[in-house]
Amino acid sequence: MIPAAVRKLSYNPTVRTIAQQLHIGNLARRLYCRLLSGNGKLSVSCLGTSAVFSTHTAKQLAFVDCVVTMERGVLEQTLSSLNPGDTFLDVGCHYGVYSILASRLVGRTGHVIAVEPHPPTLNILRENVLLNRCENVEVINCAFSDQSGSLALSYNENGSHRQRSSDVPSTVHVVSAMEGDEALRDLPDPAAVKIDVEGHE
Repeated sequence: MIPAAVRKLSYNPTVRTIAQQLHIGNLARRLYCRLLSGNGKLSVSCLGTSAVFSTHTAKQLAFVDCVVTMERGVLEQTLSSLNPGDTFLDVGCHYGVYSILASRLVGRTGHVIAVEPHPPTLNILRENVLLNRCENVEVINCAFSDQSGSLALSYNENGSHRQRSSDVPSTVHVVSAMEGDEALRDLPDPAAVKIDVEGHE
């Protein structure tokens, strides 16, 4: 395990720029990912609970590490008010960092609603839900929008964003979209909500 201070330093823009200028950025990333996790899994602790995350590539695992390291304060603030039995809504849940930790905090009597439209990301989310035995997580495969129908998103290895005119056509895919009120109609009201939808808030 890499110490937290070193992990934080590895995401410093100046350090990253120097590594790129020395043409060792890719080597440094591969080495960092190998040191981060020898078995392809990343253990995470937060607010007295823990979880394990797995992805399909070292770059994706480094992305999980970046979220946990660089968003630590936001992660803790978002989840700190959750109690056993609560419901947590995670719109744009990605690989499930917030959802899975929330699942632990709300316990068996609680409920987590994880919303993710991006198919490859959704597969990793579902794998992490199974890996952590989170039976209280309900996954919704769609994008939340102001109207139901379809929505064009541009994908890369670590997620998606709403289509822009500059996006390469091969990266654009159409996904199902639903109004949030419609999708959540029969579900419990959330005690806390996290929304990360790449500017489509």
